[in-house]
Amino acid sequence: MKRTALITTALLLLAAGTTAASGVMIPVKHGLPPLAIKYQRVSVEIDNQVARTTVAQSFLNGTNRQLEATYVFPLPKDASVSDFTMLVNGKEIKGELLDATQARKIYQDIVNRMKDPGLLEYLGNNLFKASVFPIPPNGEQKIELKYSQIVERDAGICRYTYPLKVDDKSSRTLEDFSVGVTIRSKEAIKTVYSPTHKIGVTKKDDHTAVVGFEQGQAQLDKDFVLYYALSDKDFGLNLLAHRQKGEDGYFMVLISPRTEIKPEAILAKDICFVIDSSGSMQGPKIKQAKDALKYCVENLHARDRFNIIRFSTAVDPFEDKLIDASKENIERAVKFIGGIGAVGGTNIDGALQEALAPKSDPKRPYLVIFLTDGLPTQGNTTDPKQIVQNCKAKTAGNTRIFCFGVGNDVNTHLLDSLSGMSRGLTTYVRPGEDIEMKVSTFHDKANYPVMAELSLHSGKVKLRDMYPQTPPDLFKGSQLIVLGRYREDGNVAVSLKGTINGKEKEFVYEASFPGTTDDNGFIPRLWATRKVGYLLDQIRLHGEKPELRQEVVSLAKKFGIVTPYTSYLIVPDRPIAMRPRLGPALRPAITRAEAAALSGSMMRDGDRSITREHFNRARGMGGKAPSKPADAAELSPSVVADAHRRMSKQSGKESVDFAQTLSELKSARTEGGRKLASGMRLIGAKTFYLVEGVWTDETVDDKAEKIEIKFGSDAYLAIIEAAPAEYKPWLMLGEKVMVMLPGGKCLVVGDEGSEKLAKDEAARLFEK
Repeated sequence: MKRTALITTALLLLAAGTTAASGVMIPVKHGLPPLAIKYQRVSVEIDNQVARTTVAQSFLNGTNRQLEATYVFPLPKDASVSDFTMLVNGKEIKGELLDATQARKIYQDIVNRMKDPGLLEYLGNNLFKASVFPIPPNGEQKIELKYSQIVERDAGICRYTYPLKVDDKSSRTLEDFSVGVTIRSKEAIKTVYSPTHKIGVTKKDDHTAVVGFEQGQAQLDKDFVLYYALSDKDFGLNLLAHRQKGEDGYFMVLISPRTEIKPEAILAKDICFVIDSSGSMQGPKIKQAKDALKYCVENLHARDRFNIIRFSTAVDPFEDKLIDASKENIERAVKFIGGIGAVGGTNIDGALQEALAPKSDPKRPYLVIFLTDGLPTQGNTTDPKQIVQNCKAKTAGNTRIFCFGVGNDVNTHLLDSLSGMSRGLTTYVRPGEDIEMKVSTFHDKANYPVMAELSLHSGKVKLRDMYPQTPPDLFKGSQLIVLGRYREDGNVAVSLKGTINGKEKEFVYEASFPGTTDDNGFIPRLWATRKVGYLLDQIRLHGEKPELRQEVVSLAKKFGIVTPYTSYLIVPDRPIAMRPRLGPALRPAITRAEAAALSGSMMRDGDRSITREHFNRARGMGGKAPSKPADAAELSPSVVADAHRRMSKQSGKESVDFAQTLSELKSARTEGGRKLASGMRLIGAKTFYLVEGVWTDETVDDKAEKIEIKFGSDAYLAIIEAAPAEYKPWLMLGEKVMVMLPGGKCLVVGDEGSEKLAKDEAARLFEK
């Protein structure tokens, strides 16, 4: 009885969201909160799909007395765990494993008592618990545990999960949270990808990869999920999909070349370095630029050809044509670089025309590396649009322009247009950042091209709405992620086409586009994020059109994406200085005074929800506001005007901020935090708004027939049991939820409603 009570106490505290699910230290003495987590460090060794996980945690006893505590750790869901050991201060101790069946009744009992739906996400998890004593007063307790599991593989993709996800009240580490994963495999490792965390990946060779993530004072609010693909083909291609019943599907294609590439497989390339030597480059900037240029030239391959063009008021090429990257030519080029000074104006048009004049070998990629820190002030034209047109007329199919904008006094529209039209990329070097580091890092990748002119084909399953719209070239060590939509379904052959040394090549892979699947729920928002980035870029560079604005607002509403048009949805739940970073260019289009007023008015027993009045004030609209965010047609003139102002700026800090934010949107790789903004949650492909204390499905029809169920009742638990997988997290979002059902009815969970419901009746609610 005592043991059951202790377990229940531990789970009650876990349910309350006071700590993260990765491990919780709960004092036995009643009334004391769980111990704070000082740090959490996870080390994983995956050897041919056998994962050995080591977790090191440190807990702080903030009291002045010695404590006894219970440690509780939920193990990965559906994982077959073995070799579980736990060390306290280096000494192994025994604990107790509770299987999912034992834990299930406890979970449900706690939901009834604590009214915490978030706990239900742990249904199916095994639990480990152990007694820890003594914990010294004002001291630190270190825990280390180890366990093994098999990493499951499906269609060439392996998925490893470390459970962290709790709810929005989850704890932060006082110091660091880190994850290190070493993957070894007999088969070649291709793509390594995390949809949940921004990881660093180093591939030592085709059979070993090292993954790292570290963050100080990290919020432990989402599972760490890692995918890695295995294939012995020269180019690995793997597909993940998500599709809800009755809707078009979403897909993600992961493409990676081999790491170990023979020298003859590296494409011979032509490359032209165009460097700004105007007066504004004086000082550290010109020195860093010259050091970067010297590094790039000295690391060219013997089969490459190159040239250097320095420009200020005049244009001064190193040679009048592309020359071989011989030892003698490289030595001469280094001397030329040493003599570059910074003086004069900025003749961008002349420099680019010179760079695009020579006829490159069409069988080779032609890379133009363009570095500037200013606006066009000299030459035949200083009009950015005309400069782009002049370049477009001379840009061949094998030409790629990579721009480096140094500082804030650059024309972002010009640089992004140049790189965008040629499958290139723009990198911005902000004041204080190291030019040499950014340019040399890029060159290390671009120096090894392996395939150009990429395209994807999938037979009867038509791929559409793909982002990036035109896949970039593949380089050694690179990973390409393509997101898109599909309508048909089935098992098909997907082909990757491209050119290698001027010859067209095709690689064929088996792939499955499911009719319905609840897996990979992160894909829809990633796709929508990228699409919004591309749409905003079109508006920024080519002008606003009503249909583009409408599409941006529609996607932003559905997927909870912050944009210049929809920033009114962000109602701050803390002082502005404390608000999470959303990207400097996409801050709410409301004044600080309005934000402060909203923040103050939303304090209600610790709950911060959006009311109709809040929507009115944040959107700058008069009259009655709807219970859900407005359509694009209802945007106030002030919101539209402010969005237009920000997107039309071509230079300055705000313009560079916005260009960088759009770049992040267009290349989104992770789903980001669970908390999108105050009063918004995206779960799977569905967005909820906290309207007057009720988590409201974005698709709720106010005229739909409503079925009211009392939260925590037997009826509520019966519905949770009967609900399809995608509905379960929606229904567990809070004590008050409104969700549209497949048959067009609206399920309302709240303080009142039915308390009893037969299992077959609950199941029928989800029938169309």
